[in-house]
Amino acid sequence: MFACSPGPFASPQCEYGNVTCGCVNSNWGCGICPAAHPQQGTVCGNTNFECRYGDDTCECTGGLWNCVTPSCPPMGFDIRTCDGLVGFTCGYPALDQTCSCLAGFPIGTCSCPLAAPSDGGACAWPTSPNPCSYDTADCICNGGRWQCQMKACPAAKPAAGSACTQVLSCMYSGTYCACDGVTWSC
Repeated sequence: MFACSPGPFASPQCEYGNVTCGCVNSNWGCGICPAAHPQQGTVCGNTNFECRYGDDTCECTGGLWNCVTPSCPPMGFDIRTCDGLVGFTCGYPALDQTCSCLAGFPIGTCSCPLAAPSDGGACAWPTSPNPCSYDTADCICNGGRWQCQMKACPAAKPAAGSACTQVLSCMYSGTYCACDGVTWSC
């Protein structure tokens, strides 16, 4: 077997006549896809490969067919959303987030909203691996709700090059100062 990498939204698949080769569990596998959609759990062979039937992806793995249809949950992702078999993306305009499942990975990730969300407001799923950072707060999605830690600018203008610990932007009498999480620049 040859190693392969799942794509960001779907596993690579190649067709050679009636033989289909797919990237399953980071290895190429080839087989003959049935003309009609196979039944879940029926016998398929002794190699791992994928076949697509409309929106469904069927994987022959462990000698049995496993078929899934990706679907976007109405209010955001949870631990059961990504099945690891297929990759897909869901948009949540009301939350200003887009979430994606990658083929071969069981847990998805979501984007940060453009503007800082309200503490306690609804969110789709945790962003990965870092919190969403804004000028006024750092926010994480936990249990479907934003938890935001407000940032506070020092009362006096900091000296350029002095130490700081959080990404922050502050204005002092028309002078803009920014902390990159390590040092101030003004």
